[in-house]
Amino acid sequence: MGNDGGSIPKRCELVKSAARNPTAAELKETLREHLEHYWSTCPLSHKQLLAPIVSDSTGNLYNKDAILKFLMPADDAEEIISKDDCEEILKGRVKGLRDIVEVKFEIDDDGNGKKRKVCPITRKELGPSVKAVYIVPCGHAFSEEAIREMKSDNCLQ
Repeated sequence: MGNDGGSIPKRCELVKSAARNPTAAELKETLREHLEHYWSTCPLSHKQLLAPIVSDSTGNLYNKDAILKFLMPADDAEEIISKDDCEEILKGRVKGLRDIVEVKFEIDDDGNGKKRKVCPITRKELGPSVKAVYIVPCGHAFSEEAIREMKSDNCLQ
């Protein structure tokens, strides 16, 4: 089609334009979307994070039932995804129940059916925009700001 003598294409119609680099705003939006995904989806089962939620040593969040299914012997386990894929996601960080901590979030219902995880002290919503910290022995979750202000190693609840 074209180049048969009847049409004269311009250079811009023949040459593909170079891919442009994303702007800073586009990069921030992409990062925010990734963080929202990590805060709402279990990487093992690809389902929404629902209580009970557990965390590994790096702070990644998982559904507890997905971790339990992964830890079960292969013949008894209902396959979420293959064991090899789970091992690749977990990278050897979870070998038993001692390697995870059950994270206890305070849930705030805003009245229109949307439940959100909040810090019990600052009442800020925990998620991609606010850094969150959980205390290892008990698993209570707080905003990083609340922990810095308290300057205590003990649980605040």
